[in-house]
Amino acid sequence: MNRQLTGRRETMERVCHTILTKTSQAVFLISGPGIGKSALVEAISERLTRDMNVLRIHGSSSLAKVPFGVLAPYTSGLSAEDALSPVAVLRSVWTYFQKLRSAKDGPLLLVVDDAHHLDDATASIVVDMVSAGWASVLATGRSRPGLPAAMNQLWYDGLADRIDLRPLTQEQVAEAVGHALEGTVPESTVQALWTESGGNPLLLDCLLNDAIESGSLVKRNGIWLLLGNWPSGGRKLTDVVAKQLQRRSAEEQEALKLIALSEPVPRGLIEEVCGARAVRSLLEHQLVRESMGGTAELRLLYPSYSGAIRRMVSASRSLHLRRQLLEHARHHSTTAEGVLRMVSWSLECGAEVPDAELLEASVMAARLFQNSLALDAAARIRDPDLRQRGQVAMARAHYNQGSYEEAAKQLDLHFAADGEPARNPGDVLLWACTHAALGHIPEAFLEDARRLLDINGHAAKTGELSDASGGEMRHWTVLELFALSAAADYRSLGKYLDEFDSIPPGEDPNRGSPARGAFMLAMRSEVLRSEGRSEAAENVAAEANALLTAEGSELFFFPEFVLHRQLGAAMASGHWIAVEDYLAAYTSQRSQALVTFGGTVQSWRGISFLLRDMLDAAGSYLLPAVESLRENDPLGLLPMTLAAASYTTARTGDTAKARRLLQDFDYLESPGRGFDAEYARIFSAASIDVLQAGDGSPGTLLALLDDPSVVSSPGAELLIHAVAARLGHRGDFSRIASLTENMEGTWAGAWHKFATAHLSGTAADYLEAGEAVHAAGLVRVARNLFAAAADRFGIAGNRLRSREAASRRDDCDRELRVTVDIGAASESSSGVHLTRREKDIVVLAVEGLTDRQIADKLMVSVRTVEGHLYRSYAKLGIRGRDQLASAVHL
Repeated sequence: MNRQLTGRRETMERVCHTILTKTSQAVFLISGPGIGKSALVEAISERLTRDMNVLRIHGSSSLAKVPFGVLAPYTSGLSAEDALSPVAVLRSVWTYFQKLRSAKDGPLLLVVDDAHHLDDATASIVVDMVSAGWASVLATGRSRPGLPAAMNQLWYDGLADRIDLRPLTQEQVAEAVGHALEGTVPESTVQALWTESGGNPLLLDCLLNDAIESGSLVKRNGIWLLLGNWPSGGRKLTDVVAKQLQRRSAEEQEALKLIALSEPVPRGLIEEVCGARAVRSLLEHQLVRESMGGTAELRLLYPSYSGAIRRMVSASRSLHLRRQLLEHARHHSTTAEGVLRMVSWSLECGAEVPDAELLEASVMAARLFQNSLALDAAARIRDPDLRQRGQVAMARAHYNQGSYEEAAKQLDLHFAADGEPARNPGDVLLWACTHAALGHIPEAFLEDARRLLDINGHAAKTGELSDASGGEMRHWTVLELFALSAAADYRSLGKYLDEFDSIPPGEDPNRGSPARGAFMLAMRSEVLRSEGRSEAAENVAAEANALLTAEGSELFFFPEFVLHRQLGAAMASGHWIAVEDYLAAYTSQRSQALVTFGGTVQSWRGISFLLRDMLDAAGSYLLPAVESLRENDPLGLLPMTLAAASYTTARTGDTAKARRLLQDFDYLESPGRGFDAEYARIFSAASIDVLQAGDGSPGTLLALLDDPSVVSSPGAELLIHAVAARLGHRGDFSRIASLTENMEGTWAGAWHKFATAHLSGTAADYLEAGEAVHAAGLVRVARNLFAAAADRFGIAGNRLRSREAASRRDDCDRELRVTVDIGAASESSSGVHLTRREKDIVVLAVEGLTDRQIADKLMVSVRTVEGHLYRSYAKLGIRGRDQLASAVHL
């Protein structure tokens, strides 16, 4: 199917039904350029050709002022005088139609492309044909300037339907990309595509083709990976943008080039240079957009247009435009991002840029993941002192790209030249993570830290903990904390943090530093989580995140560093909605970071589903995450993700893939660091047990209970018991009950109910435990608890409670079976491809929930639920909700 049609199938069906049943005499499809109305009209025309005689006219800007000009193919036999007569023209068109009918009987469908370009006389002819019942009309037009007044009147009078085509949603983009590419497309890649294309189907098609052609989008083990930024000078995209420019006046072209070269740029500045009329026209034609804030700024509507236009402008022309703009710029303020673009523009056209501006630009570009600009700007700095700071920006850019050796080289040069302990903990954290990614942290720094600070002895003194001159923590302080965290030595880490907290406020000049505060809170969150206080850990991590937000300037690596601990605490608590909220907020606010952290986000989501034993969903995230993390693993999550993916595929029956993933895990030098390493060891052991099959006893997994390097926290021990229970092991219920008694969170509470129910053996406790476990998202475990409750109530003769428990057991069976059946249908048939959200909604609809109840449960609007159900009916080949259960094999 044409990629531009994907996501529009329901619209096509609606239009065809309206025209064939004559529900309305006319249908107007309205949208901005490139949204897919032409492709949609082609598909509708092709569909209706079997039943109707299709006559087409094409609006043209060159003929917009020529009466009946676009009807020339049907009025060629008229005299010059009659060619201007509405009656004569109408008769001539009707005569042409009669000739068509002699070949094939059927009603007339008049298709009008670009109706916004029709002259008033032709528009009146179209309206007359509709009003007289001679023809049905399918017309396309731009929302600006809109349709001619006569055609709009049809809509006002209720004789026409108007359908405004919107840009594709992210889910529709996922559907389109899924149809276009063979293989799995990670959610992070879909989101990057959606952001870059703005949901415009034409641009989406261009970006996909150009990215594959340039090697930016590659297929690895069946997974499509985005290895860099989208190419801005691709062949297809450049062709589309060039055609757009040709349709604009000279003034508008000049304005578009200036905006593309300098965005975001104050509107008043562009109006001074190019004229207010040109700017208004570009806004009306939806080629640029205006951000309303302190300063009204202009950007091109689609980010992909900007790079393409910049590449079309020669260096000499670009330099001229820059000088022209700077002549007027002194009276206008601009944002930091606008300043960054001006520096980038200067470098592109060979203009001189002061070293201080180069440094500022390199730091900001690295922060915004504009890695090429960061490297270019830093490399041009001449001043030795400023160049040293630029090395950190270069290191960050290399780190963003997954070039850890280059990042380490720049950071080592920076620290070697410094001569004094580094004052920015963000730089030191980056240095530590870079060397950790390479598999080593130089022991000299750690030994130095241990000499300077006795973490097992006396309370630390201010001079040992911070730079009294007012700078940030010394490098060895950050390294020591990082090393203890990486080694999962939470006892020592907690003692270290307590010593920091014991310093009197007046003796600690750095206590108010956001960087210091965020880092220490993140470390404290880890300690609390290790103690089973996961809810407190989540709250502390949220405090750290709030500090970074209040700081305003993003300290590199801190947002992701803190988010990792916040997510770990939320998962340990069983706060699954919070996990999704944290991830959704991150991806929406930092979409530019997904090239670097896309695999990380996939891994986080996959683990959250795996902890709930939702294996299909977990696999759909973990397998793409593995391939992404092989390319770029900024937080060191590959070992954990490989182990989790191996366990997931082993549980779902793909033993060959599970063995390959487990072998890849065994090849790694380390299982990771911190609580990630705990997860990695647990899931790899569980995978071994599943693959060995045998008597089904999780012996390898249970052996970890005696390994202090794995069981360094109550949470790790609980996870071993939880995974073992899912593999059929009855477990040490007394130990689980004791372990979880004082642990915080829904997750621990559910397992406590699970253990105490097995210890008591009473039907009521099994039923109560089933409800608690189901609320924690553990449907399979809950199902077994409800079954046990039903059996025991039945033995006791309490039929009413037995039926209640059996009903809840059946609910779980239905929930599990529907999910599996829909997933299988989606994979086995190219004609059935439900998105993940559609599957979730279908499951709840089959369970009998109303649209409102589904909306409340999934925290979406009722309209969203209705739309997903409508699309699901079309894909499954059914007409409504009453046929849904049979369509998904219940």
